Amino acid sequence: LSLHDALPISLDPEAHEVLLAAACLATSTVELVGAAVAVDHERLIELLEISERQGIVAIEGNRIRFTHPLLASGVYADASPTLRRQMHRRLAGIIDEVEVRARHLAMASTAGDDETLQALDEAANSAHARGAPAAAAELLELAIGLGGDTPGRRIQLAALYFDAGDPARARTLLERAIARMQPGPGRAQALYLLAVVRFIDDGYLEASELLRRALDEDAPDDPVRVRMSTTLAYALYMSGDPDSAWHHAEQGVSLAERLGHPGLLSEALGVRATMQFFVGDGLDEQSLRQALDLEDPEAFTPIMLRPSVEHALILACTGDLDASYDGMRAIERRCKDKGEEGELIFIEFYVVVNRIWRGDLGAAKRLSGDVTELAEQLGAEFPTMLSLVLQAWLAVFDGAADDARLAVADAIDASNRSG
Repeated sequence: LSLHDALPISLDPEAHEVLLAAACLATSTVELVGAAVAVDHERLIELLEISERQGIVAIEGNRIRFTHPLLASGVYADASPTLRRQMHRRLAGIIDEVEVRARHLAMASTAGDDETLQALDEAANSAHARGAPAAAAELLELAIGLGGDTPGRRIQLAALYFDAGDPARARTLLERAIARMQPGPGRAQALYLLAVVRFIDDGYLEASELLRRALDEDAPDDPVRVRMSTTLAYALYMSGDPDSAWHHAEQGVSLAERLGHPGLLSEALGVRATMQFFVGDGLDEQSLRQALDLEDPEAFTPIMLRPSVEHALILACTGDLDASYDGMRAIERRCKDKGEEGELIFIEFYVVVNRIWRGDLGAAKRLSGDVTELAEQLGAEFPTMLSLVLQAWLAVFDGAADDARLAVADAIDASNRSG
């Protein structure tokens, strides 16, 4: 739709320029538009008043609002691609907000120059830090579309989609990136991230194989190797190989101590202490306390390897169900605040388990609906298995024998499929 199709009016080029500046802004103000156009303040006000009288915009204080979204679209479409790019470039020069400036630079560019690609990378990091992984992914998509298609950006983009609750998209991106990479530490990190994604998709068996490949390709003293070892230890333990799991857990602790990296040592100690506890060898309170003290809440750590999560599980198993529940709820809020939707199902699952053990079956039933809904959103095998396990347990505790038998059979089948 063109502006002339929307309203039978004729505006001079200066008026079109003012309206184009407003149309390029998500939130336009007199000050921003004035800084972006080549007219003085008095002329700007005159042009805005003319547009207001003709019903194109409304002036509300210092805000400029189009009276209908189609008018903004029409103004933008009426301008030539060159004029649109010039306006976005001007706006990028006067806007300080990192993400908004990066978007204007991207819209001003036909091929990504270094300034634009760097701005988009910084903006994506900013969006991720504020708990908006979907917005961060959109910014990286812009960088890739402008010619910045590198394996590193593809891998980062996959991590963002995973956090945003789209493991299928993350998997596709990683598999394509890995296929284009040569063996070595870079590809090892991509294999590691794919293994984390596969935890959500298919459970532990394929993830274990991916992690073994990653360890074979990684550099001997790469810090990420600690995370690979601890993740593999967890996967092997959960899929029924505790002896191999313990070996890799010990390797993770040893490398983290040698590297002197507090955050990685926290993860390695936490996994080792948790495995020791669950195989019946008692609680290594010193290691667990050290893991909690060193935990880095800002690090990209799979949810099941975070000491705060492991601690909450151990509290439940030792009978302190209320403290465990409070801890899980706090972790749940932190995941939501950071936009980590992809891993939230682990926490939601154990929140329901906690209420079952507490004997609060009414709350467990209500909360299990959240797990079912999240599993449907993720659309993968492992989340479905978690949901079915909860349905089976609740059917058993309801005393509905026939329903319970069917639910248990479904849960067993799903567990077998996911490993």
